[in-house]
Amino acid sequence: GGEALARAIEARVPWELVRSEVGLREAPEDLLREAALRLMSVWDLAMQAGSLAEKLGEDAVIGIVRARAGRGAPIPAAAASRAALGLAGRYHRLAGVMTELARASAGRLWDALASAGLAVEPGRVKYLVDVSGSMYGPPIRAASRILLALGVREAYLFNDCRGVWMVELGGLKDYLELTKAPDCGTPLYDSIAWMLDNVVGEGETLVVLTDEQENASRLAVDKLAEKLEGRMMAVINTAPYPADYIPKQPIANAIGLPGSTPEAVIAAATVLGLTRMQSEGVADEKLLEAIARLSRNS
Repeated sequence: GGEALARAIEARVPWELVRSEVGLREAPEDLLREAALRLMSVWDLAMQAGSLAEKLGEDAVIGIVRARAGRGAPIPAAAASRAALGLAGRYHRLAGVMTELARASAGRLWDALASAGLAVEPGRVKYLVDVSGSMYGPPIRAASRILLALGVREAYLFNDCRGVWMVELGGLKDYLELTKAPDCGTPLYDSIAWMLDNVVGEGETLVVLTDEQENASRLAVDKLAEKLEGRMMAVINTAPYPADYIPKQPIANAIGLPGSTPEAVIAAATVLGLTRMQSEGVADEKLLEAIARLSRNS
């Protein structure tokens, strides 16, 4: 109740120890606002944003989110992108703020990819998204959130029922529709080859979001490697249990990254970058500087 919440705020008890004892609907508004400002983690704040808006009003929650960001505690992209899609259709302005916070991570991803040896121009990227049946559930939801965080407006989807086709991602409802798409088999190699032959231009990078459960291609991986000569590709495995990585054998100009959240992809690219620096014999002090810099940005 209100008395318990007041004591928790005074003692700065972490929200995870308080929430089971406090009903958001019954809590006094002034105390709930203080709890959101002082006790909730940024992840809690994102996940409770809809309930808080119902109780306190949308403007009040936007103010709390911005106040936390102003104190150096912005909501991370993983939580913000999830919240944005959950709020879509109910609290449009709050969903927009969450989208803005999610997209603040995009620059860090490109920097991390560059450190891993994949120099990417953000405006010269084509996106290919696996919507085969094995992507249903967590993998396609993760892909949708990563695309949202990157601000992707156009993507190509593929499965073995429809081949490869383009969709526009103009608003949050389009990212939500994407999560309903998975069906059929996975012609992963064939679809990458089609993109390289028909869509990806000179100097452009192909980013593929998939669980890598290839089961329907005619093209062998060695032939795919030939098509990638002179091209750049990053494969992001969005499954919660990444088992196979492209390339299954080393392919120049291609890297594989496990990651079901924007931060996880950044972390994977950062580790690859540090490994690359070490293999190139970078001096210890410069390597330590790079680790500190990349840690701050991830």
